[in-house]
This record gives sequence, structure tokens and C-alpha cells, in this order.
Amino acid sequence: MHTINAGVPGYSSLQGRKYLEMLLKTLGKAGIQVEYVTFYFGNNDGTYNKLEDKVSLDGKRPSRNASGERVTPEDYARNMAAMVDIAREHGARPIL
Repeated sequence: MHTINAGVPGYSSLQGRKYLEMLLKTLGKAGIQVEYVTFYFGNNDGTYNKLEDKVSLDGKRPSRNASGERVTPEDYARNMAAMVDIAREHGARPIL
């Protein structure tokens, strides 16, 4: 068994969700089966940035209740749930 540290300092949960999907697809194409994926996000999501990541990265509309954080609590929950689903879809067990 091998371990890959694919963490990126400063990433929010939105960036992590996008990166996870790309990484698991790339590893799968290379024939590498990932057994477990650990997640640690949240510290950077609440950082005051004036503009949400989904606005600056994806051009989406800001949340109604946005107060300047990079990721709203509601979007954080959606991003984490999506990462769990993505890991499972690729046959990996998520660990939060």
C-alpha cells in the first residue's frame, strides 16, 4: 500500500472538491485504485475574502447570506458531501 499526500495549502473545500475529482480520474486512468481518501477542510473556507470562491472561480452568483467568507457554511456542507460521493464513486472509502 502507498500513501499520497495530495493536500494543497490554502485550498478551500470548493477547490478541494474540484481537485479531488480531477485527481481520482487521473489516477483511475493510470490504473491506480485508491482505497481511502481523508478530508480536512474548513479552516480556509471561513477566511474573509470579500468574494466567495464560487464567484471568483466559477462565475456563479454570490449566496444571499454571504458575508465575505470564501465559502458559506451551506456551500461547505455541499462541498464535503460531494467529496464523499466522489470518493465512493471511484471505489474509495472517505474518512472525515
